[in-house]
Amino acid sequence: MTVTDSGDSGAETTWKPGTAEVLGRYLVLERLGEGGMGIVYRAYDPALHREVALKVLRVIGPQSAHDRMFREAQALARVTHPHVVTVYDVGSAGSDVFVAMELIRGVTLAEWLAGSHSVAEILATCRDAGEGLAAAHAAGLVHRDFKPSNVMVGDDGRVRVLDFGLARPSGTPVVTTAPSAPPDPLAEAITRQGAVVGTPRYMAPEQQRGEAADARSDQYSFCVVLVEALTGKRDIDPGKLAELPRRVRAACARGLSADPAARFESMTELLQELAPARGRTWIAAIAVLAIVIAGGGVAIASASSKTPPCDGVGEPFARMWSAPVRESIHAGFVAGGGPLAETTWSRVAPLVDDWGARWMLARRNACEATVRGEQSTELLDRRMACLADRRQELRGVLDSFATVDRDIALDAIKLVRALDPIGGCADTTELLQAPPVPADRRVAVEAAKRENADVAVLTHARKTDVTVRAKRAVDAATALGYSPATADALFQLAHAQANAGAYGDAVASYTSAALAADRARDDRLRARALLQRMYLEGALLRRGDDALATGEMVAAALDRVADPGDLVVDLRIYTSAAYQALGKLDRALSEIDAALALATPAMGDELRAIILSDKGQVLADLDRWSDDAPLEEQALAIFERVYGPDHPLVAGELSNIANTKVMARSDYAGAEQRYRRALAIEEHAFGSDSPQAATYSNNLVNLFVREERFADAEPYARRAVDIRTRKLPPDHPLTARAVINLATILVQVGKGDEAIATFQRGLAMQARGVPPGAYDHAYARQLYGEGLLALGRPADASRELATAYAMVMKIPGRADNGVEGMAKWARAEAEAGDPNSAIAHADKALARAIQADDWYIAALARWARAEAFVALHRRADAVAEVDLAVTKLDTDTTNEDAAKLAARIRAWLAKST
Repeated sequence: MTVTDSGDSGAETTWKPGTAEVLGRYLVLERLGEGGMGIVYRAYDPALHREVALKVLRVIGPQSAHDRMFREAQALARVTHPHVVTVYDVGSAGSDVFVAMELIRGVTLAEWLAGSHSVAEILATCRDAGEGLAAAHAAGLVHRDFKPSNVMVGDDGRVRVLDFGLARPSGTPVVTTAPSAPPDPLAEAITRQGAVVGTPRYMAPEQQRGEAADARSDQYSFCVVLVEALTGKRDIDPGKLAELPRRVRAACARGLSADPAARFESMTELLQELAPARGRTWIAAIAVLAIVIAGGGVAIASASSKTPPCDGVGEPFARMWSAPVRESIHAGFVAGGGPLAETTWSRVAPLVDDWGARWMLARRNACEATVRGEQSTELLDRRMACLADRRQELRGVLDSFATVDRDIALDAIKLVRALDPIGGCADTTELLQAPPVPADRRVAVEAAKRENADVAVLTHARKTDVTVRAKRAVDAATALGYSPATADALFQLAHAQANAGAYGDAVASYTSAALAADRARDDRLRARALLQRMYLEGALLRRGDDALATGEMVAAALDRVADPGDLVVDLRIYTSAAYQALGKLDRALSEIDAALALATPAMGDELRAIILSDKGQVLADLDRWSDDAPLEEQALAIFERVYGPDHPLVAGELSNIANTKVMARSDYAGAEQRYRRALAIEEHAFGSDSPQAATYSNNLVNLFVREERFADAEPYARRAVDIRTRKLPPDHPLTARAVINLATILVQVGKGDEAIATFQRGLAMQARGVPPGAYDHAYARQLYGEGLLALGRPADASRELATAYAMVMKIPGRADNGVEGMAKWARAEAEAGDPNSAIAHADKALARAIQADDWYIAALARWARAEAFVALHRRADAVAEVDLAVTKLDTDTTNEDAAKLAARIRAWLAKST
């Protein structure tokens, strides 16, 4: 259903609430309420994937309604404060105007007051609303219609002031003639001359007379609301004020003065008087703190005069993680999180508790440092803004928990652990060098931060469709012209691209994020972006030299970070991966040992498990399988303790252990058991067609190939291809690998035509999806060549193996792989009728294999020589080469691959001679 219809006449029709499903880009879900100015709906924003409150102006006149709604949005957009509703968007549909703002789930202050509350609770709630008014006044705005129905008390306990529809710059008179060219849309008087706007019962006397309204008019309205809330009386009688606490009575009496000049100079001063005595004394010393602290406002006033002034600073987290909120999130988590949700919740909730304790301590420390005079209010503002950002990141995670799916539920522990470190908010040098948020862009910057946090959650939960949303977030942040927001958005985009397998794009985006972080003077983010680029270059793209060069830039950035935390450990881990890519395994082992030494208990057991597993992989590359196995078992024990025995991360470590058993050639039955358990865990958690299920299927394929159980391997190979084709983006590198694996199986089961077509499909996918120069290209070509040779097409095989050899020799650290490829290339040449070239290439491979003491490759080279000698009718020389090859292979009684190769060579000799 559309919003407008031009029809034959070309006239645009007006959107009528309740008659359409879509307004602008918003899907209207239900009507929430109606007031004098318009109707409010619950709506869904498909662009940002969130629900919003959508306020549609009731059309009154041809232009005044339109202008007034835009003025409301502009007024709200000037204020960023936890106790003021956040505006996301404003737009038009036909002659109607709408404002999209945060959807607050809760009750109005009027509804809240209908319940039973203590005087202290009512005072605290009203003071929160007063802080929202103070923030508006600080931005130069006056509400002019403050009343209980324009205040919401959220289910999370947070109070927000809303409905600034009558707001205008401070001091603007109500009775005026509109200037012909107003410098500020908010300054344009829309109300007709002589009109009185607002709700009479709560209006200041000067408003009722149609005179100019300023912040002191809101003071009056606030005091009316406060007296009404405390006494339950709707008519304000000075005699009734005697029922109130003395300090409140005195403050309200002054705020209710008929003469505006007799009231307080500011809302902040009134709030100081309403605070308990000790808190009031402290506020007077640093009154500016009440409204300058970004992102949440410190709860300066305490519950009693005996309470230290900083005791209330933990309130924002306490509200966000209150018992009712926690129970609500828990219910949503269990409802949508799949079969492991309850077990995961029992582990993740204490992590949030711990995070909150550390956050509240950091906030207290920041507050007390100012009380002691150890830091400026500017630095306090920066520290509080930093902590507010951290809390916003947690809020994004908790919001995702409330409407969780299996992906997010099973990554919940990692999501909480991956939050930016709170300790960074105490790095005064880092905080002070960051550019401040421009006052006129605070709302937009906060919105950008929220969106970046949402993208981070979705990416961390392996959502492959988040890249488009991440690109929109980059565009929005770039348009703001605020470098920290741009850097963060680029960082999240790079994560999303890497998650989707677009490694080349991700490297470019991480580079852009690092440059933006430079402009933002954020060395921590620069280091994180470069670290992720380093990981892609070394661990995934196998470009070890590039990774090491990036690592030097990471180290330089970390030198400027006061508390780098586990980033120094990550640097060692990724340096190890870079050396692995270069084939420098001793250096790789040294770096991973250094990472283990740097990983303190405070960094968590999970990090240690990851390092142990990574060390096991280095030892595996060194063929030290007996040393690898105990490390993998240690890592498994940690993962089971942290996540539970049926968590997908446990499945991943089971797969690693199975790989060790396969490569150690010691326990194929044990390996198959672990692969199957890993697959069962994954299927239980995510269903039978998850991308990771494809990985475990591929592992079973590799095991069955090693055991020459090709018929058993084929269905698992097909399953892996099917899952990845459907679940991963087009031409994903993992899909290409699965296709190549399937092709090798098809060769072995005698499906030659399908095998060749499948090889060609996989090679085409790699050409589109894998960056040039990656080892995957060379290895796939080599497998294709071997398949062609097995299918009796030696000339085609020779061409492919020659291409593979040329590719692999251009890749640093891959010379050993090139030796094997050359030996196989020589065999293809011999069978293709070029024995002399075959002998030349086989001799080169043989010399390098002997130098490396690799008798398996040496046997392949001698086999190639033997085939060439047969082609040259030198049967005796061929038999001599075979004898030399199998004699060496027969001496290796522990290597079943050696025995299999010896059997193949003997079988060939018997057939050929």
